[in-house]
Amino acid sequence: FISFVIECSGLLVAIPVWRSILKGYGIQRPLGDDIKIYCYSSLALVLPGGIWSIVSRSAFYQRRGASSLSVATASIVETLIIAVAAAGLYFIITVFRPDISLWKNPALGLVFFVAILVFLNPKIFNRFMNWAFRRAHRQEVYPETGVGFKQIVAWISLEAIVLVIAGLAVFGLLARDRKSTRLNSSHSSVS
Repeated sequence: FISFVIECSGLLVAIPVWRSILKGYGIQRPLGDDIKIYCYSSLALVLPGGIWSIVSRSAFYQRRGASSLSVATASIVETLIIAVAAAGLYFIITVFRPDISLWKNPALGLVFFVAILVFLNPKIFNRFMNWAFRRAHRQEVYPETGVGFKQIVAWISLEAIVLVIAGLAVFGLLARDRKSTRLNSSHSSVS
């Protein structure tokens, strides 16, 4: 229960970040709608394939009159922001605990982190999306954002906090499981 409460407290940070990303794409909905859609679309994360959360968000917002393309783009941006936050946290942790590094060459991890961060720069991201739309012969115009790089760095920092909160929730579950396993094994050895 405590781990569940800890995990849910991450929503207090994640939902405002999501609303801010949406605002950057010109979508403003009532807070209740955003909370409901964010939580409903999070359920889709358990389905195989990472696209279902994005698809469900797009469908929910489209039913409320928002551009599904803008919502899908905002979802992709959020996913990249979470990836950068996770890579940054991982890099920081491996500095203090190099024994847990999955990278044979930590510099490769840093290059990966920097590459995604550069790609998230709105000017570069917008150019890439326009190029992708032209290649796909899409009639729609890519919904560019007026968000600046400082805002993206703020989102990354906030999503890093969400990831730390999620990590604490998992740690709480594992610590509880370890404690109950020790209790069960001591009871079985007594009998």
